[in-house]
Amino acid sequence: MAPSKHTLPALGVVLLAVGVPLGLTTPPLGWLGVALVAAGLVLARPVVTALAGRLDTGRWTAGWRDVLALLVILALTRALLGGGGLTERIVTGDHPAHFFKAWELSERFLPSGRIIGWSHSWYAGSPVGYLYPWIGDLIIALVNRLSFGLLDFDQSYALVFFGVVALSGWSVYRFGTALMGRGPALLAAALFLTDAGWYRLGGFLYSISTGVWPQTLATACAFLALARVPELLNPPALVRRWRSVAWFAVHFGVSLLAHPALLVFWPIVLLVLLATLALRKAPGWTEGASRILLAVLVGSLIAAAWVLPFLDTREHAATLGAFWRTAYDVSAGLVDGTVLKGTLPSVVTLGFFGLVLLARSPAPLARTAALTALILTVLATSAL
Repeated sequence: MAPSKHTLPALGVVLLAVGVPLGLTTPPLGWLGVALVAAGLVLARPVVTALAGRLDTGRWTAGWRDVLALLVILALTRALLGGGGLTERIVTGDHPAHFFKAWELSERFLPSGRIIGWSHSWYAGSPVGYLYPWIGDLIIALVNRLSFGLLDFDQSYALVFFGVVALSGWSVYRFGTALMGRGPALLAAALFLTDAGWYRLGGFLYSISTGVWPQTLATACAFLALARVPELLNPPALVRRWRSVAWFAVHFGVSLLAHPALLVFWPIVLLVLLATLALRKAPGWTEGASRILLAVLVGSLIAAAWVLPFLDTREHAATLGAFWRTAYDVSAGLVDGTVLKGTLPSVVTLGFFGLVLLARSPAPLARTAALTALILTVLATSAL
């Protein structure tokens, strides 16, 4: 006997009810929960669609899809970080250094009204907060103080780190939604979070195990800023236009307050974006470009809190830059899908064809993403 048309959606709701709490537990049950949530979303789609349709045929539908995507991202983050992800800090790689930086800011600098200054606890004495940004340390200190004793400093660090990892997935989802729509964006976020990665290449190994999470925070803020570009170019209303300017500016500024790598990223992507707009010459492109430049100006004022002290002491910065791979190695890696060590070859291959499709798109943000990826890849090789 064939199942009723309500059987599979009902089963999907049950899987979601079981999978969400399981997804917040430790592996292997956590991974089982994630799988159940994924299956439940597929089976319960008619229920979710009908519920969203009853609430509203427009805005609420998109809103509920975003809520479901956020739940999936939080479940994946919980599964990735394991049992102590929310309460116990990771102690591998750079985590102890970031933990101490945040503790020192909270206990020694903030009480005297400082964010940057001289520390006798590093090396034989060293300036702190000049060469490496401090926004991550400040967030941890504020979370600890605003918990009013409910969280110790270890727990505050763990909670902020959990939030940064989840934010990285959410930023990919938001950026992907602006490029391709919510379905492909959620898939991209899931692949991003579960990428094994490699040293200097992001992913679990670099961002979570090695602990270079301020760069992850910076990248997430950059994605969130770029996701606002379509609204800046075609604002639906006056209020939303200025709200988009404000959000772009905040994310732009915080990205530079999180990691110095964005000092290289932003000039390239902004030049590509503005050149794309100028060459395309779509109606109203000058107004859109003006809003982007205004947002960049306001964001630069926010970032100046770290950028100006950094520029004043830049001669003391260590030169760590090095070419990535030869042009031949990069080209061969694109062919066989091994150019990004730790990333599934199928993801690399599909991503390459995805960039080709984005480059052919008339949307300025899509072309900017494709061209920026190409330029950054070329600049990183030894071909130049």
